Amino acid sequence: MKIPQIDYTSRDYLSLREDLIRVVQNRIPEWQANEESDFTLALVEAFAYIADNLSYYLDRVANESSVQTSTQLQNLINFAEVAGYHVSSPSPAYISLQFTNTSGAALDLPIGTQVKGYIDSGDFTEIYFETAATISNLANNATATVTAFEGYVANTTSSSGLDINNLPLPVTLGNASGYAYHETVIPEIGVVDLSVDVYTGQSYSFTKWEYVSNLAEYGPSDRVFTTRLNADRTTSILFGDGVNGKIPEKDTPISALYRISLGKFGNLALSSSTLQQLSVSYVPGQSLSAAFNLASVTALTASTGGTDGDLQAPYYSLRANIKKALKTKNRAVTLKDYEDLAVLIPRVGRASAISSVYTNVTLYVQPLKSDSATPGVIGGVEDTTVFAPIREAVKTFIEPRSPVNTTLTVLPPTYVPIYLNMTVYIKDSYSKSDVQLDVANLMLNDKTGLFSYNGYAFGEDALISAITYEIMRHPAVNNVVINGLAKILTNSTKTITGTSGTNTITVDTNTGLVAGQYVYGTGISAGTKIASGGISGTTITLTNNNTAAVSGTGYFFTNAPADVTIGDSEIVSLTADKLSINISGGV
Repeated sequence: MKIPQIDYTSRDYLSLREDLIRVVQNRIPEWQANEESDFTLALVEAFAYIADNLSYYLDRVANESSVQTSTQLQNLINFAEVAGYHVSSPSPAYISLQFTNTSGAALDLPIGTQVKGYIDSGDFTEIYFETAATISNLANNATATVTAFEGYVANTTSSSGLDINNLPLPVTLGNASGYAYHETVIPEIGVVDLSVDVYTGQSYSFTKWEYVSNLAEYGPSDRVFTTRLNADRTTSILFGDGVNGKIPEKDTPISALYRISLGKFGNLALSSSTLQQLSVSYVPGQSLSAAFNLASVTALTASTGGTDGDLQAPYYSLRANIKKALKTKNRAVTLKDYEDLAVLIPRVGRASAISSVYTNVTLYVQPLKSDSATPGVIGGVEDTTVFAPIREAVKTFIEPRSPVNTTLTVLPPTYVPIYLNMTVYIKDSYSKSDVQLDVANLMLNDKTGLFSYNGYAFGEDALISAITYEIMRHPAVNNVVINGLAKILTNSTKTITGTSGTNTITVDTNTGLVAGQYVYGTGISAGTKIASGGISGTTITLTNNNTAAVSGTGYFFTNAPADVTIGDSEIVSLTADKLSINISGGV
């Protein structure tokens, strides 16, 4: 009897069923697989079903063996641990708060003074902010402004968690096993990176242990620990094995203090009811019941900068950072090593290293994505509240891994604001307003937009071809013309006014304006320039008549639309107020 050839590409139910039928018919030629009640056919189909499931499991096993294809978060966390990469947990938002002393006497508000609000975001109903600086000797009815970070220190939201001095007690987490690699889990989710303080013992015999990023760098008597973020968003505290890091003595109580953050859910608009109704909930050294009457609080800014760290499906940043950790081998030699090591730091999104000699390296670091269009920078200058701790963490991590006598300078990115003006020609059957909204999303959508956080990295030019390609993908679009694309410089913007049907506008100042410059703004037609001899004080004559009433911000550029070249320390930035979309056609 001839054995039929095996088709090893058959992996699904239907193909496996056909293969099995051929095997049976090879032995019993007269058998036909056309009766549903046939017991032999039932067995064939059962075996095909089982083999289909086995094929699926085999594929999943193969997928989970690679960083790129793994779908199980726990497997990715295990890969990260092998690579020496610390998976980053949520980072808190920050806010500017104004306190008014209502206590009737001079008041001190220490670091960690806490305010509370109520939200409705998924599983969260409350939000806390804690001050990052002390307010000293604040007179009665006087005000003071301070930066605060979203989140709270564990045990500060309940009187039972405070000691006799109204300071938070460490949270009891169980007893040490006495074995190597002892692991203790903090049950809450959202524990902030580098906020965990671990103690052994109890009462006044607490012994504090030191956090380290890598236990392998320490000896058998060093009281050190590290942390690991788990797939269920909890955080594990990990101790040494008696060779690299001391083992806590058996049955010794283990406790910890730590901060908990809501991550991206802490980003709130200033106009939100939550920020409009904040109240003081805890002042270190004061009872919880007394805190409410000590001061009132007002939010001066929106809360921004909160992120969820690496645990955001489908885990693109986590996969990329694991690969970078494997490539750098824990040393900084090439400029690419500096960049790859930098992104291993919690709260760092991407980096660009520049150097002409190995002894002097400048590392530009962009914080992780947040609600801010320019993370790490406010108004063109460094946002010290956010960037200072990142700079310190990057230097502390990279300097020991770089060559001796190397000077490392860490700076935030230089964001290059651009102006984009386009005319989009659409098919007659489509709605103008819908397409305009879609095109705006193609450019600025927080997750998928061309100019979103993930859209442009350090040194990537803004290309007319890339913008055109993105818009032409929309099914309603027949054509697109880029009327204006340029960097916004110091004298590029003016406040303008003008009347529809005339060819003149008024500007707030003519500084930097020259004849022949392209002019963009509400009510100004595409291709308009400043006419020859058209500058007379603040009255500007244009080459075309205004198509509508002119108002708002006007943009003035010397060159026609062109690709915007970006330097290695720069990142292109486009915001909604600098995007103009004109729709032609449609209904």
